[in-house]
Amino acid sequence: MQKNVIQTIIFLLCMLLLAGCGGGSDASSDADVDDTAAALDFNGPVSRAVLDAYLSRAVTMSDLLRPDSFFADYGFYGVFARQLDFIAAVRPLFIGRAMLVWAMESMFTAHMSGIEDRVAHIHAIDDRIIVQGAIFEAVSTEIETISIPAFVFEAFGLTPESRPFSYAAMLFADQKDQFGPGISVPDISQLETRLWYYYVAVCFIDAGLEAIHLGQLDWVSEDDADKADTADLIARIRGYAETYARRGWVLLDAHTHGLKRGSDLLLDFHSSPLRLYLSDAASTGVDISPQWPPPTSTASTSIYGRSLGGRNPGGWTTNANPYLVEFDHGYSQGSVDQNTGPEFIEGLDEITWLSVQSTTDQSTILQYLQTRVQQIDAAGHLQPAAMRPIWTNHVEQADTWYFACAPDNDFPWGADQEAVIAALWGAVEE
Repeated sequence: MQKNVIQTIIFLLCMLLLAGCGGGSDASSDADVDDTAAALDFNGPVSRAVLDAYLSRAVTMSDLLRPDSFFADYGFYGVFARQLDFIAAVRPLFIGRAMLVWAMESMFTAHMSGIEDRVAHIHAIDDRIIVQGAIFEAVSTEIETISIPAFVFEAFGLTPESRPFSYAAMLFADQKDQFGPGISVPDISQLETRLWYYYVAVCFIDAGLEAIHLGQLDWVSEDDADKADTADLIARIRGYAETYARRGWVLLDAHTHGLKRGSDLLLDFHSSPLRLYLSDAASTGVDISPQWPPPTSTASTSIYGRSLGGRNPGGWTTNANPYLVEFDHGYSQGSVDQNTGPEFIEGLDEITWLSVQSTTDQSTILQYLQTRVQQIDAAGHLQPAAMRPIWTNHVEQADTWYFACAPDNDFPWGADQEAVIAALWGAVEE
């Protein structure tokens, strides 16, 4: 990044700090928000104050709970131990995407072995930490290697059968093999899809996870016009969590501006990519900013000022459901020159773009965005990337991983943003 870009960002950051928070949705205007300091302890439904407290200390740690052998294939060793040190130093309260399934179901089931012990190591640092799993919008024919447990059938009032999940029974009628042979988007209006989601959710909850990201749920539920099937699945997951989750609740979110059934929000909070862009500034160089106001040249998919309100599953009503924004990845069309859509910045997906900046520039960007997101919309919270795959599919940047931790002799691959992320939040309430 050029020197004048950083100078511009620093100047804007200083101005924002002086000006305080401005436009967008003001979460504090909701009548149900507690003005007192948010307690971090909960059991059962989560209040707005508690939820905001957790989301304000959220990081993305993609695949954190996978075995170290998974990362060794990328050339990284001692990943989990080093990330535990990062967690102890930074003290996040919400760890996003720590385990996920996006097709490749046989890998998912293999990597679930030992996950409870890894979650226990995290909770040994702070037992209040919420660890999140993710069920994404892709299933594959590998799903047919997994037998459906009796409890899944019984949860839906069905007679148990001795059979595996069926890939074909999950799909939209006209949307087969969208991601390649034998990989597609499941249709939530199909019972088989709901059986699969419920099975994975139970696996996560039993392992000690207290949050589940549901991927592009708008896409998966597009044939569920009144969201009755989506609401039914979510109610069954919440019913299981009420009895078996660590604190009687599971936080559910998706990449969406919101899904509702009547006036009821189906999700506890929403999630979105940051949607960064560069805009020409006449005399001060280039300004990096989230897409608010959205660029006039492209259709913006940014969430700022657009998170739906309603009655939250926690029992409170809000004008705008709280949400996380994170550095997105994985949309490359093949080369930097081809990557021109609103999901790219300088031809790169967001996490790749961050990773190629200098250490100093990365720090400045994180500090700026921490302030800027809240200045745009008080319902939003920045979710810095602590671990994120760089999966860009073009020759200019090889597939690898981004780690925000400080590098050391045993783990030289860190981007050295550990102290910066800790400073964004300050000390955690003990």
